[in-house]
Amino acid sequence: MAIDNITPDEHQKIIIGLSAERNAVIKGMAGSGKSLVMLKKAKQVSTETDSYAIIVYTKSLKQFFVDELAEIDPTGKHVYYHWEWQHSSKPRYKYLFIDECQDFSTEEVEDFKSHGTYCWFFGDTDQSIMKFRNSNIQSVEKTAEQIGVHPQDLCINYRLTIENAKIGEYINPSSRLSFACIKHGPKPKIIRTNDNKLAQVLGKEQSQLDRIIDIIKSGQLLNVGILVYYTDSVELIRDYFLSKGISVEWKTKDGMVINFKSTNPKIINWHCAKGLQFNNVFIPACGVGEHELYHDRTKLRHPIDPVVCKSNESALYVATTRPLDNLYLLYSDILSPMFPPVDSDIYINYSEGGVDEEEWIDPLDLLKSKNIGPF
Repeated sequence: MAIDNITPDEHQKIIIGLSAERNAVIKGMAGSGKSLVMLKKAKQVSTETDSYAIIVYTKSLKQFFVDELAEIDPTGKHVYYHWEWQHSSKPRYKYLFIDECQDFSTEEVEDFKSHGTYCWFFGDTDQSIMKFRNSNIQSVEKTAEQIGVHPQDLCINYRLTIENAKIGEYINPSSRLSFACIKHGPKPKIIRTNDNKLAQVLGKEQSQLDRIIDIIKSGQLLNVGILVYYTDSVELIRDYFLSKGISVEWKTKDGMVINFKSTNPKIINWHCAKGLQFNNVFIPACGVGEHELYHDRTKLRHPIDPVVCKSNESALYVATTRPLDNLYLLYSDILSPMFPPVDSDIYINYSEGGVDEEEWIDPLDLLKSKNIGPF
């Protein structure tokens, strides 16, 4: 369902009802309706002026907004992604709506202010995942202080079920994510497979990608996101699905084929998933060492293991907070210690034959024994 068709709650209505002729900072956790409010405000001002723009961080999120605004902006000229804005002539607009403000610096915020008479910033400090690009990024609260306003809060999470939120909350306990959720649903599914298809070990029946395909087909799932850390993993999964005759859409560093109105599975990396949501989210390679992929017998060079490196917690938090309904976590050997233990009652065990609790080993102990870390 298009987010513009969603009825805003009382908190969202208050913000939507504010005069657009002001600077504002809107903060809210994943799933609290920031995109809905921004879309409503943009449509609101579009009835009085053509001088407005939306700036989002990623190219994939730009496509999402272009699709949502197609009725009033068929050319997509009012939506920029960050790199595109930085390399444009930076026109001056009456209204600027800036998403993911937690990933911008003081200087960038000032630059936005210089190109918009009225600037609306939206963000969530817990989802700050672009530190590798800019070490001077600042919190949402700091941005509000910089422009001299009190941040408006969106405090109810409408996307996540209480059950799925417990994964993100385990990764980032200070988020208290599940306490902001108001709906129940199925528990997250933990799936251990017999081999790692991400390593392109072809010919084995039970693998992570084959398991994903089986679940999609058997459940006739339509709104699917498959989220991985590395861009080359996107390419491997895309090519494997296409080899099985399954149409997919994808975003890589060099290209993008995504239509958010279609029902094809979307394959994107964790960073590009910011701001997006899917009914069904699959996160493969949740096991330690499963991002060391081989393709055409050439080892792909990955500098870090994203499910071990603590600096990637925010990116993993973003990935696990995308599902509206179902969250599937797949691994082959040692489940990452960033997730709840495999025998936790947080999960439904979807593994073939389940888990033999007598054979289960604490992943932290096993990692330490293999000198994998630090944590």
